[in-house]
Amino acid sequence: MESPEEYLAKKVSWQLFATLTFRAVPPDAVKRKMLHAWLSWFGDLEQAKGREAATGATPRKKEVLWMVREELGEISGRFHYHVLLAGLSKNLVNVRTAMASCARWEKLHGGMARNYVYSPYLDGVAYVLKGLSQDDDWKRFGAINYEIGKFQEAEGRRVLLGHSLQWKLATRT
Repeated sequence: MESPEEYLAKKVSWQLFATLTFRAVPPDAVKRKMLHAWLSWFGDLEQAKGREAATGATPRKKEVLWMVREELGEISGRFHYHVLLAGLSKNLVNVRTAMASCARWEKLHGGMARNYVYSPYLDGVAYVLKGLSQDDDWKRFGAINYEIGKFQEAEGRRVLLGHSLQWKLATRT
């Protein structure tokens, strides 16, 4: 049975899935600043696209929908993010944008980034939200209980929701 969070998150038409690592793990404030700079880059892309189509007026910067999971790596224990993005213009949802966003993360002095066009068949929502429900499949089948333990044992490892996503979920009927 899926959690309420998973149920709502699956209603969003996610477009990109990303994993963002760090060369060396910086303090929390720096990690968040890097993450928000990377996320805001997508809004900059939208604004630039709108500027090309606008007739003299500067378009408003579009805020994309995002959900982020903080996680510790299973082998090295290194901190990283899993990110779901939505709200991009259709012409920006492609491999080229995914690869450009990898380069953007590295330019912000992040580590390796692996970013993909989202496929609902791979259930990235369940992966990002794993361990939140008391009886979800991740726990029930026990194949990867170590994954759940990473979230329960590690303080501060949580799911972060962008304001636009919170608003969209709250106003959904």
